[in-house]
Amino acid sequence: MPAVYELFVLTKNSLSTAAVKTLMRNTGRTILSGSQSLDGASSSRGSGSAADASSSSSSVSSSNPSGVIMDVKYFGEQNLAYTIRRPGERHASALMWQMTFGCAGDRVAEVERGLRLDEGVVRWQVVRRRYPYGDGVKLSSFKVAERARAMLAEEGARGGAERERERERGVSERLNA
Repeated sequence: MPAVYELFVLTKNSLSTAAVKTLMRNTGRTILSGSQSLDGASSSRGSGSAADASSSSSSVSSSNPSGVIMDVKYFGEQNLAYTIRRPGERHASALMWQMTFGCAGDRVAEVERGLRLDEGVVRWQVVRRRYPYGDGVKLSSFKVAERARAMLAEEGARGGAERERERERGVSERLNA
């Protein structure tokens, strides 16, 4: 059964936006296809040219993805609570991004390996989340979206009824006072 994970990454400020996007793209490809070449992991270190990105895109098998990316958030440059020291480096701020994804457990090791090999990554953390839609649901992007819409509709219907009851209580309390 696939699990849901949250990946939080801090990258160096000196990386260009294109390099950060390339790192995100390579991480996503690792999750979706399960195979990440060393060239893909190291392309965010270099210039991040379009030729590198197009050559690594041919390795993705889009016909049978084994993972799903649920959410990607980019927070931009953020000041850190404390300075991170590495040999010859000090980082008081970093570029932050987060990715929520679902995949098999062995895929997480591949993601971490790609992040470990990339010199632009300062820190990362992968956390396994409890699957919010129940254990019996197979992980596919369609089912995740369908189940999320159903949960929002149920929540909205319950929330609307509760708001009506609160309004009625408030009106009756004001009339009785």
